[in-house]
Amino acid sequence: MMEILKRFEEDDLNNNALLEEENSDDDDLVKRFEGVDIEAASPDKLWALLKPEERDKFIKALNDSSGELAQQLLASEELYHNQRRPWWEDPTETNYKNELIERVGEQPEMMSIPSSMVKSVPSGPSLIYNLVAICVAYAFVTRQFAISPLSSIETSSEDYTEVKHQIAHLVPFLTDRKATTLHSSVSSAVTDIRSRFEESTTSSTFSLLLRDTSKLVRPLPVAVVAAEVTSHAESFDTFSHPNRSAVLVLSDLYKLFETQNGKSRHVAQKLIFYAAHVLSTPSMVLTSLSKDIYDRSSIPPDSTPAPSDIEPRRPQNFGIVQKEGSRSGLIEEL
Repeated sequence: MMEILKRFEEDDLNNNALLEEENSDDDDLVKRFEGVDIEAASPDKLWALLKPEERDKFIKALNDSSGELAQQLLASEELYHNQRRPWWEDPTETNYKNELIERVGEQPEMMSIPSSMVKSVPSGPSLIYNLVAICVAYAFVTRQFAISPLSSIETSSEDYTEVKHQIAHLVPFLTDRKATTLHSSVSSAVTDIRSRFEESTTSSTFSLLLRDTSKLVRPLPVAVVAAEVTSHAESFDTFSHPNRSAVLVLSDLYKLFETQNGKSRHVAQKLIFYAAHVLSTPSMVLTSLSKDIYDRSSIPPDSTPAPSDIEPRRPQNFGIVQKEGSRSGLIEEL
């Protein structure tokens, strides 16, 4: 009995010593961060205040997303409530109390498009495959930063610069003044942008982005007609246009790149041109394009079913004329 009591006493002393050490570490941490505005401080400044072992612990958590520490960080209630899912998703979800909560971003503000730029059929080379790459990049950045719409980012935020950098990296033809890139097929667009992602990007992640893109380029099955439409208005009426979802993507990027100093004005002008081209494109062309992208997303047969407004599967030769009278020939002619 005396031996057992002695062992308990030793364990108690060890625990007290460990507790005192932990309290000492906490006090030290408080002193180091005393007077520091964590919200406004730069990442470099915060990093410099950490001890080497604390930095190692943080890096370990980053490298092991399934680890206990990483899961604790990701399970933060504050982080959960600050995140915004993409505006094109279902606007509501149910919490643990079975209450409906809204965590989806608002739709971007539609930009103004001159009526003179919208034609009955698009003129010049087709830009719809470049649009595919833009939508993939847009979906990726929106999900990566958990911000929707992207134009809601404050210009003073570090995310503002990083988001624009990511877009420029994934679709350089949009931001480069001298770019002449013109994708001729879905395969060309998908292959090019896939090569620009980090090697660690999983196939399931890219499949999700393709499903996002399929939804964004797909025309609305029902268009709402505005109560009053001015036929001679300077700005084109996008409110009742079935292709408005894709134009909303371009509008969000337009607002993001539009600046007062004119440095990114060429990007904004390109986006207006793309938007006019989308509005000039027959809806059946974008419907077929959406189906093609959806087929490439490698969705298992028992997973989310294809939307009912998408036409049945067709050959993977969209936009390539095989013979007169074929479906692809019809699309190319349109």
